[in-house]
Amino acid sequence: MCAFLAAQRGARSTYAELPVARVARLLHVDRSVEVGTGASDFALGRAALARWAQYPSPWTTVISDHTPPEVGDATCARVAHAGFWSLLACRVTRIDDQPGRYALTIETLESHAEIGAETFSLVLDSDGSVRYRIESRSGARHPLVRLGLPVMRHYQRRFLAESPRALRAAMRG
Repeated sequence: MCAFLAAQRGARSTYAELPVARVARLLHVDRSVEVGTGASDFALGRAALARWAQYPSPWTTVISDHTPPEVGDATCARVAHAGFWSLLACRVTRIDDQPGRYALTIETLESHAEIGAETFSLVLDSDGSVRYRIESRSGARHPLVRLGLPVMRHYQRRFLAESPRALRAAMRG
């Protein structure tokens, strides 16, 4: 994974180059769930997001250039699916770190089978609830992924279901 990550550092973001009309045709997912309450849970959740703990194990693993991530970092997610492992390269393109809000956005790189962007955010709401949100736009980039679109969507739904649980578990230690 480390060698793959090193090879991705100079790769282009495939999402950033998409025309607006193509972005509008990508699958849009926006899911928000409560993961805790109060400033303490927000701090724990922020620390967990900053170490990529929202990726559910054992079927996903993430490494990146820095922990916590920095804008411009390459990341590599190793994902088990359909009996094999894929390495998925992205770049951190935005970090929003302010009181009561932490978010990071990643975009797919050239070697990624999909094309898209994903934002993971944590917000401490005025009522004290801590909400974790995943917002993404994605589509198949590689012809084999287009053929296997139902399988790709299955794993996206699985990630959406398991990611909040992984984050909560990381927050609880």
